[in-house]
Amino acid sequence: MIKQILLIIFMGITLFLLIFYNNNFAQPTSTTAIVNNKERPDIYFFKEEPPIDFVPLDFKITAIGDSLTVGVGAEENNGGYLNFIKKHLIEEKGIKSIEISNLGKAGIRSDELIKLLKTKDVQSEFQDANLILITIGGNDLMKVVTDHIIKLELTVFERELTLFKQRLRDILATIEQYNNEASVVLIGFYNPFNDWIGQISEVQLIMEQWTNAGEEIVTEFANAYYVNVADVFATHGQDALYEDYFHPNDFGYELIGKETLDVLLANIDAILSARKVTFHDEKN
Repeated sequence: MIKQILLIIFMGITLFLLIFYNNNFAQPTSTTAIVNNKERPDIYFFKEEPPIDFVPLDFKITAIGDSLTVGVGAEENNGGYLNFIKKHLIEEKGIKSIEISNLGKAGIRSDELIKLLKTKDVQSEFQDANLILITIGGNDLMKVVTDHIIKLELTVFERELTLFKQRLRDILATIEQYNNEASVVLIGFYNPFNDWIGQISEVQLIMEQWTNAGEEIVTEFANAYYVNVADVFATHGQDALYEDYFHPNDFGYELIGKETLDVLLANIDAILSARKVTFHDEKN
């Protein structure tokens, strides 16, 4: 009798332990596991971002501006500073080929460039560009001189400089509307008369104000850079000028090319990443 009672108690305890275990510790059946797996969010594995130069680009440069963009003063087929840029930039790992669209017009001023930018043919050249190069300002300054040759005063240059700065803003803002991904490089200008009148304090001040204008304005725009060429031309003087003593010669364009290339290489990752190939996340 006692054995039967103990057996019943043992079986009861065993049954209780089995029920408790199933409710608290047992793994779900295969059917439950499948349901739960379906209800879980998908798991993705993200690969590390590849380097900027992983997939080389077909790189397009659109150049616009005055005679420095045209290459006036360079030997025939030399291409001015643009040829130097193409020759050396193609050596970058992230660039497969380079196409240059040259929209330069000799003698053009900033007010005329604004009008040129509004033409449809010019607009289309900016839309697929990776890099946009601009030379402008030298003819604006020369116009101030010729228009006020009888009475040249510092106040005249300062007034015209304010207007020039606003036109620079309009130029960069217009280009940004056409293509807000491309990098834009504004190349400054130099004083071709530095050997003759460069030591006059008023002339130095005027040139400094006008050449600094571009550097000031580009800081207001994303993906914009400035190239200072005034210093290097002041160093080499007439050795960098064509026989008209105004435009650069081949050596002068090489100087412009080197200064521009230095700025490009210093910012090459940002320039190439503007239109990089995007790698999508892969699902496991």
